[in-house]
Amino acid sequence: MARLKKVAINNKSVSEIKSDLLVSGFFKGSSLSKGIKGMGDNMNVNVSNAISIDKFKGDKNKRVSVYSGGSVKRVLIQGLGDKNKLTSDNLRAVASNLSR
Repeated sequence: MARLKKVAINNKSVSEIKSDLLVSGFFKGSSLSKGIKGMGDNMNVNVSNAISIDKFKGDKNKRVSVYSGGSVKRVLIQGLGDKNKLTSDNLRAVASNLSR
């Protein structure tokens, strides 16, 4: 099992990031973030297909993972649930689950 060694939070364009894993939050009923769309048409299509196949809607604690051949090796879309119900405690729980 891989271990989490480093977490970086930044506002860089996705095209500038080199990483083994990129995590993006996804609220229930929302659309892909600008960051994911900025990864290019191929990744946008791959993520959209994975969301469709898994019937992913952004429900809390649900996720979709997509492998990439680019500078980001894998993209994880993490469901955050209803945007109006998100609390700091819920967000901490999501972050805790991601680090496992």
